[in-house]
Amino acid sequence: MNGSLPLPPVLSSKLSEFRRRVWVVKLAEGILAAVFGLAVSYLFVLVLDRFFDTPAWLRGLFLTAGALVPGLGLPLKWHKWVWRQRRLEDAARLLRWKFPRLGDQLLGIVELAKEDCKTTGRSERLVQAAIAQADEAVKDQNFSNAVPHATHRQWGWAAAGSAVVVVSGFVAINEAARNALARWLMPWSNTERYTFARIQELPDPLVVPLAESFTLPVGVRRDAKWEPGKATAEIDGQPMVSATVLHEPGDGLVNYAELNFPPQKKDAEIFVQVGDVRKTIAVQPRPRPELTSLNVKLKLPDYLQYKTEPVTEVRGDMVSLLKGAQATFEATASRELAHAQIDGAAAKTEGGKIISSARPVEGEQKVTFTWKDSLGLTALMPLVVKVQPADDEAPK
Repeated sequence: MNGSLPLPPVLSSKLSEFRRRVWVVKLAEGILAAVFGLAVSYLFVLVLDRFFDTPAWLRGLFLTAGALVPGLGLPLKWHKWVWRQRRLEDAARLLRWKFPRLGDQLLGIVELAKEDCKTTGRSERLVQAAIAQADEAVKDQNFSNAVPHATHRQWGWAAAGSAVVVVSGFVAINEAARNALARWLMPWSNTERYTFARIQELPDPLVVPLAESFTLPVGVRRDAKWEPGKATAEIDGQPMVSATVLHEPGDGLVNYAELNFPPQKKDAEIFVQVGDVRKTIAVQPRPRPELTSLNVKLKLPDYLQYKTEPVTEVRGDMVSLLKGAQATFEATASRELAHAQIDGAAAKTEGGKIISSARPVEGEQKVTFTWKDSLGLTALMPLVVKVQPADDEAPK
């Protein structure tokens, strides 16, 4: 039979209650710190999204940092303050932080009570007297504030404060708060940043004529919660440009700001800011498309009995063609074309070629060519060719 002595109910109860108190306080610290860490991590995304489009890697870093607090901190708290503090002597050791002499006394009593008096040769009466003395010493003691380095109140205030800020954000700016929550929880998704101002989609890349001034129109929506009065933009290393948002008459949903930029010769990026909208687009200066050649294919009158269709190359802005013939113009551009017009009507295009329909050569006329290439650029000036009809002459 084991010769250890039981601890008095009061002493055993006091140590057990103190041990549970340690468990509760330390786990509460971990939970409150986790709430604070997650709230602050989310608030960083919410606040930064008001100033710029927080990149995915930074949102992922905030989420990871916030998740590490409960994911790593809580298990460490449980292991240190629950798993390793399961016995009454562990509770007695912790009491030494607040009550050094009493803690040493209780630790000695707990260890003494567990020993077999017959084996150690100690007097059982003396051991019982020591236990009774320790029991009397703790009878009126309150150990609720003896938890080592207790910071649960501080973490409670911190967690409550951060939670109030988060709730206030959802009340005051609900759409922005919900958007930031989605972007924080899923940092690698394509969730677009919420902005109080809204603009129409900007072309990206923006192809502009090489070494020529250009204008970027920015459409500001009227149905947004914030309608800024100005738009600004900047190309790295160049002065900032700005423009006033002009209110268009009528019931349209969009007002416009015209941002005028100086000539550009190399690829760059434009940083556009309208209210809380931040956009970065690429600008690519390219040469305008030009016509490299212009030929006229002639179907001669039937009386000449020609089986072939001679081709005349147009040089300059005038060409003389046989009166009564049918002329088909074929122009070749320096770049693939998106569409073209001849005399204001749509013309057939094949890659970089413009092909007109056959037209009779009768009186003097002007043929006007306009075109736009696959990059969206047009010629600086349309090409106008004057057609001069020539009468057929007798053979010489």
